[in-house]
Amino acid sequence: MESFLLSDVGLETALSTLGPKEIALLHLLNLDQKVVKIDFFAYLYKSKKSSSSFGKGTPTQRYSTTFKSVQTQLIRKGVLLIDHISAASKMEGWQFAFPTEFAKFLPAPFTQINHFANETGDIDASALPHKIASLIDRACALPNDQEASYQICLKNGQLMLGDSVFSSSRLMEWRQSYWQHLVDEKDKKKSTAKKTFSYLVHYAFEQLGPDEWIDPEALSTFLSMAYSSSKPPKPQVICEIGWELGYFARHIDKGTQYYRLASAETTSTPSPDKYLQCQQAQSVLVDLPHIPFDELALLNDIADFRQDNTGLYAVPNLIKMGHTTTTTQQHILFDWLKTHTIAFSDTIKTLEKKQGKQIVHDNLLMAKVKDLSLKVQIQKALKDTSQLVELPNGFIAFAADQLPTIERIIKKAGYAIKTRTD
Repeated sequence: MESFLLSDVGLETALSTLGPKEIALLHLLNLDQKVVKIDFFAYLYKSKKSSSSFGKGTPTQRYSTTFKSVQTQLIRKGVLLIDHISAASKMEGWQFAFPTEFAKFLPAPFTQINHFANETGDIDASALPHKIASLIDRACALPNDQEASYQICLKNGQLMLGDSVFSSSRLMEWRQSYWQHLVDEKDKKKSTAKKTFSYLVHYAFEQLGPDEWIDPEALSTFLSMAYSSSKPPKPQVICEIGWELGYFARHIDKGTQYYRLASAETTSTPSPDKYLQCQQAQSVLVDLPHIPFDELALLNDIADFRQDNTGLYAVPNLIKMGHTTTTTQQHILFDWLKTHTIAFSDTIKTLEKKQGKQIVHDNLLMAKVKDLSLKVQIQKALKDTSQLVELPNGFIAFAADQLPTIERIIKKAGYAIKTRTD
């Protein structure tokens, strides 16, 4: 499909003649942006005569009715591209694609859309702060939030979500995974679809315009086409739990619940003194339930955390600060720490004095590792990225206190260790 001419003349009229299932199918093509074979359309276009023996016979026997329907309903109406490549049979050689240029003309993939002018709905924004606060207060722990890859914890002073350093994007990944898990639990089933429903549902809701809301049942057709022959999760369950996790805004009208994507926060970022307290000379106390996620990630990039029964404290780390960009150092939080805290002020002033100069460390060691697999093993063992730096020509630099760990890995892999001092 390398050479073709597109025209949107009459496209809206053509799309208006399609049924909800056909619109849903085109959205799925637009979502994946892949070239598909004729079997992609088989769930929608199959004759009653062949349904009992579906999957048997030659490709031509199985898909001839499907192909005719695709031709009539989509190709001849100009909403789908078709091409043919060499294959075992002519039917298997057909391939199809939906032009991205046509996406803006597609009706939203819902059977019904409701309009509520200037309605913002209500949003439950408590899940994410509770997830973070659970680090120091187990009473904030969310039910059934036990996936190891997203457990919030401290490792060597670094705030982590599973094995990954904490970030806003990682937190959103957790929410998506947790959403899937809760829906599966409530539905008493596991998804068998290639895509998780969160990916599909987010795309579908993005198609809503201003003041547009849907009843969950309006999502049913889109989900049934996406899950094909397997049973999709219940739309009502998806929307209810999505609202509880802050994905959706909810509006109730005459006893019916309607949903749309929650709007991004428009409130200004609070001043650091709203979520940081200078109670000790060498650290600051962090108010986890109230610190913005991006600011918590930034603090994680420039400080080490320690925890006791009074809360979570951030202690400045000069090495981490040395790895930060100019943009980070110009952030309001960075400036506030410099101005209002003794420990951070002294560390930042030291950083500024040494910035742009060559710093020679007396607590670093270097090693030349020729074997790539061995280097990967070492990198995995030292998950704190500040403890190891890759250098040109196969060399690595690492903190001296990590030498026993690295020597143990090398010996276990069966390699000899040669040492030298210059």
